[in-house]
Amino acid sequence: LGLQGSRYTSWHAANSDYSYGVSVGYSPAKNLWMSLGYNFAGFSDSDFSASDYTAQGIFLKYRFKFDQHSIEDLLDIRQVF
Repeated sequence: LGLQGSRYTSWHAANSDYSYGVSVGYSPAKNLWMSLGYNFAGFSDSDFSASDYTAQGIFLKYRFKFDQHSIEDLLDIRQVF
């Protein structure tokens, strides 16, 4: 369970937006985290349109941990098959 908040500020344009909401997450596999949440207030920015977790409403977010150890784990799995 979690709370999330974001604030986007453009100092040169004297513009600011924010979002806030709640989320619940689950790890279905090692190095993978999925979150489902809802933003009560939000904003949308065309520069970041692929990551609409700041927009008002429901969102789904995937996060992957990717480093040298996760590559080793992946290679170990591939040797099994």
